[in-house]
This record gives sequence, C-alpha cells and structure tokens, in this order.
Amino acid sequence: MSGGLKPKTGELTRPRPDTSLGTQRIRPNYLLPGTEALKTEAPLWKRLFTFLAGTWSGRLMLACALCGVAERMLTISIPLPWKTTLFVLLIINARTGTMRFLRSLFYKVRAKLMMAYALTALVPLALGIIFTVVSWTILMLAFSTRLVTGELDRHEASLGAAATTAVNVGALPSASKADLDAVMTTTLAEYPQATWTVMRDGVVLSSRGDALHTLPAWIEGDHFAGLAREGEKKRLRAVAKSGKAFVVVSTPYDASLFTELENQTGIVVSSFNNTLPAERSARPRIRVSRTSSTSDGTTTSKGVPAGATHDQYDWDTGAKSAVAILFNVDPLRLYSSLTPGKERISQMLLIALGVVAAIF
Repeated sequence: MSGGLKPKTGELTRPRPDTSLGTQRIRPNYLLPGTEALKTEAPLWKRLFTFLAGTWSGRLMLACALCGVAERMLTISIPLPWKTTLFVLLIINARTGTMRFLRSLFYKVRAKLMMAYALTALVPLALGIIFTVVSWTILMLAFSTRLVTGELDRHEASLGAAATTAVNVGALPSASKADLDAVMTTTLAEYPQATWTVMRDGVVLSSRGDALHTLPAWIEGDHFAGLAREGEKKRLRAVAKSGKAFVVVSTPYDASLFTELENQTGIVVSSFNNTLPAERSARPRIRVSRTSSTSDGTTTSKGVPAGATHDQYDWDTGAKSAVAILFNVDPLRLYSSLTPGKERISQMLLIALGVVAAIF
C-alpha cells in the first residue's frame, strides 16, 4: 500500500514491511498546509471560571479571596488561616499553568533562539559583572578598613609624641606647671577633650581632668599607646616614663577621632559604647555630619556597612582583647578622595570605564 494522506485526519500512512498490518500511522506535530485545523482550546476566562466553580480547590481559593476582601472593606479580622490556605493552594494549582505557559513560550523557534542567546551571551556577561562588583567591593572594604585602623594608629602616635615631649620637660628640675600646661596645650591642640597627668617623685606637676597618680604594673616599658578600657569606658591613652617622672595622656574614644577621616573619605564610624549608662544622658554627644545619634550613643549613616578590629587593653590588668569598629563607607566619596583636586581624574576614568562597558 503506497503512502498517502488520510482524509479528514491530517495523518500520513506508509508501508510497514515488518508486520502483517501493512501500514503504520504517523501523527505529525502540526498539520501540513491545506489540512484541517486543530480543535480550538477554550478561552482562558472560561477555563478559569470552570476551575473556580467546578473544583474544590477553586472554590476554597475563591472563599479565601472573599475573606481578604471582607477584611479590607469592613476592617474586621476573620479568625481563619485564609492567607496560608490561599498561598498553599496557589502553589499547588499554579504548577500546571506555569508548565503550560513555559511550553507555549518555548514552542516557537524564536523563543528557543532567545533562550540560547541568553545562556551563551547574557549569563556570562552577568557573571562577569557580578564578579567585578564583588571584587571591587572586597577591595573597597579592605582599603576602608585599613584607613579606619590607620586613623586610630595615627591618634595613638600623636598622643604618644605629646606624652614623650611632656615627660622630657617634666624630668627637668626647673620644670613648672605653667611650662607643662603650655607644652600639653600646644601638643594636644587637636584633642580639646584630652586629659593628662604629669608626675615626678610622686608629686603632680600638671594635670587636667582625671588625675592618675600611679601606673598599672603591666606597663613595663617607657612608652605605651593604645586603646584602654576602664569598665565600660574606652579611651585612647598614652604613657611615657623617664626616670621618676611619668606622663599619662588620655582622650575619649568617640566620633571626634574620625571627623577628619569622614570629611576626607566619607567613612563614618557608627558605634561608640564608651560611657556608663548613668553618664550617657548627662554627657553631650559629638555629632558628625550626615549621621544621627541614637539613644545608646551610636550613630547611623548611609553607605555600605563594614567593620574592623583593633586591639584594646584592660587598664587594670593589661589583658589584651579585640574591639569591633563598625563603620559605613560611601563608595563614590571614597573613590573620589583617591585623586583630590579640580581635575578629578578618578571620575573621568570611571566615566570612561562605564562607556567601555556600555559598548561591550
């Protein structure tokens, strides 16, 4: 029997030599031109109405939706878990519709080509962008962390230099309180809240603020500079000794230490827990621009959150521990601070990089 087109079916027949039936039906994926059209599917609204009215899942979903409308319109609370029920039913019944949508979406050759293009071109491009962003973010956070810890190191060195200068003057037999006050005021001009004590042979030669008449036993060398903890208080403190004379210089650990860093790079340190609870309401807080203080003495700021660690010492025992320094980074300000001046070479380079990326 020769192959041919069967009437009214759109099916093809051909000889089948390995069976006595003689022919085998071959059902094509689509009708050839000129053949009878396929049966038209029911409209979407009609299928949706049949689902909501003719199935228990649809009726239950409709009841849950009516509960939501009643709560919204009548401002009442219905003591039924209708939200959870509706969510579960949507997940269960949306599976068939989602599969039908995906099949219809990728039925055409154009959709398949678009998906192939997305997998071969857009996905690698997206991965490259993500890798670049993550790399620059890690580099930015590492650089900003070094800036924050470096700023603390700079203050410690500055306090240590002031203490060394004062102890050299205090070791002289002719040193007077006026001389020492002038030296300390000059060397500590950057720290308006600084306190100090200059002692020689057990006598206080000059002091301001908390007077420390003795040094803890764990300070063995002639110099110390670091972050000291006294209970809940934290202070940057420097010690210098020369013979029977010693100097202790302290300044509060607060936002004023990082004001210059913020003005230059946009990095805002956002947490300071350095005061006792009873003192928090009495002591005035120092606010930094673009920040707002909270009730516990912390500040908040916009930007990428980051953190660093710094060594601190218990002033009584000398126990060494790490303190977390939380801060926020403004990436654009940090990048702009790398090349200061009117030329703004960094901004021009960033624009050029954006143009190249857009062309790519």
